[in-house]
This record gives sequence, structure tokens and C-alpha cells, in this order.
Amino acid sequence: SIEPSQFNPAKAYIAVDRHLLGDNTPYFYMTQDYGKNWELLSTPSNGIPSDYTSKVLREDPEKAGLLYAGTEFGMFVSFDDGKTWKTFQQNLPVTPITDIIINRGDLVLSTMGRGFWILDNITSLRDPKMVALKDEPVLFKPSNTIRYRTSSASGDFPNYPSTSVAIDYYLPKESDTMVSLAILDKNKKVVVTVVSDSTQLKSTTEEVEDMGLSMTFIYADQKLETKKSLNRFHWDLRQKGAWSEKKERSFKNGPMVPPGSYTVRLTVGNETFEQLFEVLLDPRLEQEGISRDNIKEQLAFQNKVIDLLSDARKFQSNLETKIKDTENKSSKEALENVLKQLKNDEGAYPLQVLEAQISYLSNIISDADKVLGNDVKDRYTELFEQLNVLKSKVSG
Repeated sequence: SIEPSQFNPAKAYIAVDRHLLGDNTPYFYMTQDYGKNWELLSTPSNGIPSDYTSKVLREDPEKAGLLYAGTEFGMFVSFDDGKTWKTFQQNLPVTPITDIIINRGDLVLSTMGRGFWILDNITSLRDPKMVALKDEPVLFKPSNTIRYRTSSASGDFPNYPSTSVAIDYYLPKESDTMVSLAILDKNKKVVVTVVSDSTQLKSTTEEVEDMGLSMTFIYADQKLETKKSLNRFHWDLRQKGAWSEKKERSFKNGPMVPPGSYTVRLTVGNETFEQLFEVLLDPRLEQEGISRDNIKEQLAFQNKVIDLLSDARKFQSNLETKIKDTENKSSKEALENVLKQLKNDEGAYPLQVLEAQISYLSNIISDADKVLGNDVKDRYTELFEQLNVLKSKVSG
């Protein structure tokens, strides 16, 4: 391969393969004077074994001196422009690496007989802290992330990955204290906090605190790992959703945050680390005439509907408890009549009543980024008034 440098016009890299001549030595070279002189980057002592035939050498498009080398038996990376090399095999099989490209922040490899391999989001490799990991935790700066929506996979439709912010962090040892990640908006208001306590949690469905007593969205997720070395967590850009009586669903699947500046805060024991990142507007929305202000207006309305849905569900839960505790027959029948106007009957194709109608409204205003029409605003007002009428029948 021949790789002209993207940072210096006098600089280039080449990989020379001489195995057909009976020479398996890796030959990776660099020139800094337009090819007059060449420096060998794969010496017997700087990291690449002497029988790993060279296949391809690429330079990172954003970080000068960050090089990726493919050999007959796998991958290597250099953080110092080829002075030293480190194995970068990860979960790759031992196979010839025939080409390397970096596409939209992902490292893409072709191999001899083992298909294509992709390492998602190599932003952290470009951070100077990557080569100085020692006894202190490190939070790497996340890459700016485009906020976009994907359709649900069904039938032959491909299951595309949803948008998420990849948050990389380093722990010098297995953490025996709780690790948490908090996402803050530009006003330093906490949007969501994710915690991990491996000594207590069995699954991602357990709540850390009673969300009915807190306006802060906190949930536990085992994917927020606490193992020694590098870890990655994907934040799905979601903020607090509606309350549900089922704890595994409560406050989940909220609306996506709007484009803007955010801060991720990592807490390990008593230590705290912060990094800034941007959530970017989908450029396709701009072409369709959807602005940041439209998204902010939509989000404000989504939160109003979510609050109404939470209120209706809590009212339903309290009403069901009250019915169980009521012994007077006429009073119980009156409460049951209210519940029938609030909660769908069991079985197939029930009549959709108030709670389901509010939930439907929440779904239709959240399925896409759009300018809201007066119809959904009028419908919200109707449902809000209907819920207050039902509440008055119970409290009156």
C-alpha cells in the first residue's frame, strides 16, 4: 500500500510485501522528503514480530502520528508515528489484513477469507490520554453525535443501529464502589444519571431510587461496566419518560434530547471527571425545513403529554388500590365505573379509553421530528379536561 500523509505533503508511508520472494519480514517505511529517503518503521525490536509480513499501512485522518498496520497475522497500532507498535487484535481472528480505511470515525478492515470487520468509533484512540493510562480513572471526550431516528425493524427491513453517544472511560482496577454517568445539558441541569452496582443489581430493570419521589431520572444498567481497563457505554439520547406501575418500564423510553451542548460526568467513588460533547441536528431535517426551535417546541409538548400520562397512570393505580380497600357496594361500583372510563378492558380489541388515548397521543407526537399541528394541541386539552373530570368524581 501507499499512503500519502494528510498532514504533511512531503510525507508518505508504504507497506512492502516480499513473501513471494521467500522474505516474510515486515517492511513498513516512511518518507518525510518526498521520497528521497525512507525510514524503516518495523524494526526487529519496536513491536511487530519479524515474520509478520506487511500488508497495509494507513494514517489516521484526524490525528497525526496515529498509524494502523495490517500484517499477515493481524493488526497493530502506533501512537508515535511508527517509533513503536502495539498489537491491536481485539477480537479479530488471526488472519491477513488486506486493507484498512477509516470511515466516519469507524475503523474498517478487509481480511483474507474472514470477511469485513468494523471497530465502531475510534475517537478515544486519538486522545493523548490513551497512551498515558496509569493509576487514575480517565473519561475520554465523546465524539459529536448526529441525532437521528431509525424505523423499527420488521420483516425484511434491516435492523439499523439507533443513534447513541459512545462514552469511553478507563478504570485502573475493578471498581468496588458504585460508578455513575450523568448527562448534563448546557445549563448544567442533569438530564439522566446511569449507575452500576455489580454487588446489588441482577438486571437492567432494577430501580436505584423511588422515582415517584424524585424529578431526576436515575436508572441502573449493567452495561455501565466497572471492569479494569477500557469500558464503553452507549447513551441513547433519551431523557425521562412516563411513569409506569411496572418498574422495569417506569420512566424509560422518554423523548430524545434536542441538539445542543452537553456534558458527561463520570463519578468513581469520590472522584469526578467531565467532558463536553455536541448532539448535532440531523442534516436531513434542515433540508426538510425542521429547525432546532421546532424540535424544542415539540419536546416541550412531549413533556406535557408525558406528565399527563404519568398523572393518569398514577391515578389509575391509586384508584385500583382504593377499589380493593372499599367495602361499601355502591361506593365500590362508583369507583369501578370511573376505572372503566380510564383503563381498557382485558381481551382483544378493547374500547380505547382515556389512559390508552393519552398514550396514543404521546406516541404520535414522538414518532418523528416535526412541526406540531393544532389538532394534537387541541386533543391534549380535551384529554387533560377529561382526566380532571374523572378525578373530581373520586375526590368529590
